[in-house]
Amino acid sequence: MSGFNKVERDNGYGGIWEWYDTSAEERELEIVRAVIKAKRATLRYDGQQYYRDRAITMDEKSALQRVLDAYGVLERGGE
Repeated sequence: MSGFNKVERDNGYGGIWEWYDTSAEERELEIVRAVIKAKRATLRYDGQQYYRDRAITMDEKSALQRVLDAYGVLERGGE
């Protein structure tokens, strides 16, 4: 993953968010698969001065699996 200088940021309604759009390479797909399979997975938000950890929920793991399923369909040409 390169090009993190292309992270976009926005804020509003009391929140701040960041995103980064890129094509998934095999390493990123492996990480997502490992998160989905893990009994417990933790996401770390790492800022310049502070960090915060939070557990990835089962609902989030299910959503990640749906994204991988859709990605697989796209790779196979929309079968």
